Amino acid sequence: STVISTDGVLFPFWCIALYLFWQLREGQIGWPGTIGLGLAIGAGFLSKYAMIYFAIGMALACLADAPTRRAMLSVRGAAILAVALGVIAPHLAWNAANDFQTVGHTLDNANLGGDLFNLDHLPKFLGDQMGVFGPVSFLALLIGVIFMRGGRSAETATREDWLACFILPVLTIIAIQAVLSRAHANWAATAYPAACILIASVFQRSGPSRPLWLVVAGLTGLALLIAPALTLPIRLAIAFGVVAALLAIGHVAKWRAVGLFWAGICLHLVLTVFLAVLLLGPASWVSATGMDNSFKRTRGWQDLADQLVLETERLQPSAILVDEREIWHGLDYYTRDRLPAPLILWRYNPGPENFAEQRPLSDDIAANVLVASYRSNRRPRIKADFATWQPVGLVGVDLGHRANGCPLRRELRLYAVTGHAPLDRTQAWVRQFKTETDDGKLVDTHIDRLPVCPAAGN
Repeated sequence: STVISTDGVLFPFWCIALYLFWQLREGQIGWPGTIGLGLAIGAGFLSKYAMIYFAIGMALACLADAPTRRAMLSVRGAAILAVALGVIAPHLAWNAANDFQTVGHTLDNANLGGDLFNLDHLPKFLGDQMGVFGPVSFLALLIGVIFMRGGRSAETATREDWLACFILPVLTIIAIQAVLSRAHANWAATAYPAACILIASVFQRSGPSRPLWLVVAGLTGLALLIAPALTLPIRLAIAFGVVAALLAIGHVAKWRAVGLFWAGICLHLVLTVFLAVLLLGPASWVSATGMDNSFKRTRGWQDLADQLVLETERLQPSAILVDEREIWHGLDYYTRDRLPAPLILWRYNPGPENFAEQRPLSDDIAANVLVASYRSNRRPRIKADFATWQPVGLVGVDLGHRANGCPLRRELRLYAVTGHAPLDRTQAWVRQFKTETDDGKLVDTHIDRLPVCPAAGN
């Protein structure tokens, strides 16, 4: 595997739960299915907290749909909740005994402590969703939910509205999160199992519509043209090729909406194969398309780890201290069983806030520490925790270039430090170092700002 994601674990449980919940609503589920639904909900929650959106969908479905409400207000409904809670209970107990660390980690990811209300993030979020669900599918979802609700039979309307309970809350909540702070593209992914069924229903019941094809083809082409990860020639080629293919298929399909559904599946399959080939092929293929920035998190870790191992063998530290959680996790995996000293994540807060911070830099391993620093604005804080601070080198890997020509590099500056005496994490401590970096430059917050790249204006 090139990517390890909790979404891959969550989705099977989400889909099983969605199917069994509909069967419960239809009265076509026995006790094995009832227990299975509870197990799927519980296991999904253990996979990723995003399963909470399923609970929200269940609640909305109960409010909007009488058969669903009756099914949940029954012995089977109580059994489903009991089984789900039974699966989740050990996790909740562990969190309660450990200051709810995984909850804190989730809230930290939301980053609600920064600047709030960034309306410019919304278009990016919507564009990202076209990449996650596919451009044709996402556009069809929006058009179907907003503009194609008329002319439905009562049975179809009930089914589509029921599915919407598991789609709209996720998209709405994550869109609000994107505006308030930030939202990664995959955070709304749980909306799409139900969305797949919904758009199939919308297309199946809709008649021929040339305007629908033209709108979807045009917006798909526009989205591909403004995709920032690709070079302009690649964007132009893909955009015009996709638009031409959609219009050609539409003509052959006599502009029937169901043809757009199958055209979308074919397009998404082609794009999936394209990305898979890039991921599995030589790095030069990724660079040629201008997608280095999109693939950077999957590249360079082994090389960086090998360099760090060599440096630790040379310097023989008592501990290695890093200042970025993502770096810690990457090095923890790629240096496993090869480092002569424990790998520690420096704590910004008084106590551990996530799994990587579980082990502190205790006195028994703090005699001769090697700091491997990724963030320049954290170095003054780390330096203040030690009596001596001596630069001893750096390790790094080139990851290609951004689409504007700016280089991408993952680099760790190395410092040999002694005399560990950490300062108290008070508000005065936060204010003291808020705008400092090790090179005298100023930053706005505790998150690094990327330096201006000379190539950006070219």
